[in-house]
Amino acid sequence: PALLQGKSGVSGLNGDGGTLELMRSAEYATLFEGLHAVTLFEGGLGLRFPGPSGAVMTGTLRGPGGWGVASVTLTAGGSGYLAPPRVGLVGGSGSNATAVALIDHASGAVTGAVVTCRGEGYDESDVLTVSITGGGGSGCTAVASLSENRAGPLVKSGAPRLVIYSQPDFDGEYEVREGLFLHSSRNAGSPRVREIRVSGPGAVFQNGSGTAADNTPEKWDLVNPLATLTLGGDWGGGEVIVPCGAEETVYQQHYSALEVAFGRSRLNTTGYTPTNGAALTFGTITRRPGGALAVTTTTNLTVTVSGDPAGFAFGAVRPVVPAASVGVTTELATLDAEGRIVSLSEYDAGFGADSNLFLTASATADGFAVNSVRLDDGKVLTLQEGGTTVVGSGVVLARAGTGGFTTLSGGSLTSGNGTDLILTDFHSVIERRNVSNGKSGLVADTRLTDNGTGPVALFALGRTWDPAAMSIATGPAVELTRTDNTYSGGTYILDTTLAVAGDGSLGAVPAQPTNAIITSGMAMLRAPATSATVTLHRNRGIRVCDGGLTFFGDTGSQAGRVLFDVAGDISGEGVLVMNHWSGSGVRSVVLLGGDNRGFAGTVAVHGMLRPGMADSLPPRAGLLLCDVSSTDSAGGVLETSGTFTRTPGTGPGQVWWGRVTEVAPGYVASLSTPASGGGFSAYGGDLTINLGGDRRKLVLGEIGFAPQRLRLQDDEATDVLYWENPVDVTNGTLTVQVAYQVSGKRAVWRGAVTSSSTDGGGAFAKRGAGRLVLADGADFGPLSFTANNTVELDVTNRQELACHMSGSALWLEKYGAGVTVLSGSNTYENATRIYEGTLLVNGTNAAGGSFTVSAGASLGGVGLIVPKAGASVTVDGTLAAGGEALACATLTLGSAEQATALTLNGTLSAEIGLEGHDRVTVWGDVSFGEGASVTVTAQDEEVWLARRGEEIPLLTWTGTKTGTWTSATALPAGWKIFERTGSLALCYVPTGTMISVK
Repeated sequence: PALLQGKSGVSGLNGDGGTLELMRSAEYATLFEGLHAVTLFEGGLGLRFPGPSGAVMTGTLRGPGGWGVASVTLTAGGSGYLAPPRVGLVGGSGSNATAVALIDHASGAVTGAVVTCRGEGYDESDVLTVSITGGGGSGCTAVASLSENRAGPLVKSGAPRLVIYSQPDFDGEYEVREGLFLHSSRNAGSPRVREIRVSGPGAVFQNGSGTAADNTPEKWDLVNPLATLTLGGDWGGGEVIVPCGAEETVYQQHYSALEVAFGRSRLNTTGYTPTNGAALTFGTITRRPGGALAVTTTTNLTVTVSGDPAGFAFGAVRPVVPAASVGVTTELATLDAEGRIVSLSEYDAGFGADSNLFLTASATADGFAVNSVRLDDGKVLTLQEGGTTVVGSGVVLARAGTGGFTTLSGGSLTSGNGTDLILTDFHSVIERRNVSNGKSGLVADTRLTDNGTGPVALFALGRTWDPAAMSIATGPAVELTRTDNTYSGGTYILDTTLAVAGDGSLGAVPAQPTNAIITSGMAMLRAPATSATVTLHRNRGIRVCDGGLTFFGDTGSQAGRVLFDVAGDISGEGVLVMNHWSGSGVRSVVLLGGDNRGFAGTVAVHGMLRPGMADSLPPRAGLLLCDVSSTDSAGGVLETSGTFTRTPGTGPGQVWWGRVTEVAPGYVASLSTPASGGGFSAYGGDLTINLGGDRRKLVLGEIGFAPQRLRLQDDEATDVLYWENPVDVTNGTLTVQVAYQVSGKRAVWRGAVTSSSTDGGGAFAKRGAGRLVLADGADFGPLSFTANNTVELDVTNRQELACHMSGSALWLEKYGAGVTVLSGSNTYENATRIYEGTLLVNGTNAAGGSFTVSAGASLGGVGLIVPKAGASVTVDGTLAAGGEALACATLTLGSAEQATALTLNGTLSAEIGLEGHDRVTVWGDVSFGEGASVTVTAQDEEVWLARRGEEIPLLTWTGTKTGTWTSATALPAGWKIFERTGSLALCYVPTGTMISVK
């Protein structure tokens, strides 16, 4: 607070490449006020506002004077240093230069020095002495080098506003990367600032107050009129707002130059009365590849170019300003006689170097030169063969309509503007997915080339993205049908789909890895409808400047198809969307194979995403699993191997389940509440999911963990998936899907599942054709459990299942040497098979299928097993009531209302104690097979004496008995097992006279 509010004791703030993050609920009203100065060295100062409020800066900015220390270079590292020594910079005519030393603790030598403040006021001829003292060592020497100081930029990011006032001494730059940067005109301006740069999501520089009364003539040219204004660039387009003048005046702002870099940028103003307005005047305009400029028509703003227009307007008769428009319109932009940017109102019907062709009926070109091409919806322009058609301005535009497939056919095509060929599609409502009624708005069925030796970029441009009218499914689409395109200037995509037939559609492959595909706004790459994979070359890197880039293109019925194999690196910010479909979901794959550490936005997975190496899944990006459907056939799946430990949450490097509209509003416009299904699949090796890395408990619906369907394995899985996290389902339902149609996929669940609901709610539901395995650690509390096929219990220790299992399709299979305890009220309708280990039924199993116990396995418990009519219990292994050590009990098979047959081919095992004994009660028939036997053990030897004289029932039945049995173990003398009517009982038969004396 002392620094930000300028309290006593703080004299100044230096910025040289760092960022100051300001976050609080209320706006800073006097930021930096009271500081002696805020000095911006060449690296500049970032002000980031991640919270709800911004700041009003009342402090003063300045740049450093004279020369400063650029570097400190070691001449000797010395030895014996136990800690970094102090570095002193002495001499010269300046001050405040500082540096710190770095050491190697193993060798005790100094390894380098970092300049922490360049200082200022030094002269070019100054020679500084570097002193290195302390740290316990000696022998280190170094020299300092000077360079001329230069003011750096003030960089604003974050959505809340930043307001600044008069900055008379600042000769650096203002850079806006996000949100509003307002330069108030309530007092003097910034007469020395060198450049204004505006590029980023929602980035706006307002060149004066919104209150017209502040904008009197003495406040005109609030910003240095010799400065350069740059719109667009690495972070997408930007906007400049110039206010209207006071009363009946036109506010004036001049800039020496306007540079329009990549992205959709806009010049705008505020409007009050018909008689006031604003005027922007630029000496020159330079346009970079992919730069688009719109001049508002909603208010009274004029934009004039006072210098030579030769570099940015093309055509001698009615020059066209490429990728520019006055408002949202299909009219091209031109310059009037006064140099003002206005809409082009007159077009030509034929070809010619200065012709701005407007094609209203399909035709064949009669030449190789035209200044611009504007086509009505669905029309076809056939180019001449035997040469390359040159579009002087580079502009080809398809007007809106419902027909689509406006086409340039045959021949070859290039641009004459020295920068890019601009293919603009103005459709907004056509279906652009690969479906039966899918369309492309503008089709380039022609070979796209460079113009001689000059590289030409391709700029695919759509109309302004409107979330209310467009979505991933509908909007502009430019299609490249050829795979032999040779243009070499890169590919720029802005607010449109670019459909490609293959990697060759994107022009020549760069000689070295570079950003060859650059996107902004709502950009999409569409694969062809065939089953082919579009493999993008390793050297064809992708940069997402802002907005999003979506990879899509399946037909809705191409499960497992790899749409894109993206081998190049991806960088930038924004949203990467992997696949899209509506209704029943998407199950095609996008493969990422590059080093994508440079991407720091969000990766949103609709279909299947398969990263090829560790950093192909961008480690700094958030991972959003957001399939558009929660049905069985949908996706939202990350296919990978190893151990996945991202923490649940919506921040960088985290993972969450949600809706793509949370990060990209309007992308899925057809669904008001898109589902948030998705999960993981083992591909290329086993996969362990341990969110957070510490088997932390996840609470359904909290901290990003809100899947409507948790998908574990898809049909393309190659290995086994293991889930480690315990889950509290609260009062909700956790639906887990294992694969879709392929039954051989396995997901092993190792986390406990409980419900903290106070009303006994909560449920776990298993879907999909794959196999869910409940392993060690998968203990379930008293909640509802349903499944649509076999659930496998594979434990080596002990597993408690207190859940209530139900469902017409659930089968239960027990594997592993461990013990599983069923203590819930279970009503699942199919069989229970015990292949290994022990299954204890301590609750009830009613109306289900048959129980079968394999040799070597055991069935026990203290509960009730009542299979449905026609089902039975067959034991080839061991039948042992109770099952807990030193705890005798009764296991009941059947009921008075529903008889159950027992077939015993194995061993009936019973334990007797001083006060109880194990007993199996059968309501129904008993059949003893050829290997049937009975074994009895006592908890200790005293039992055999204490219980003489009792008849102890071990097995009772109410029906008939068939077959014979044998005693499997020798009993103490006098003890025998007798078969009575309806029972087997243990009793003592004395061989002589027993006298007990007490």
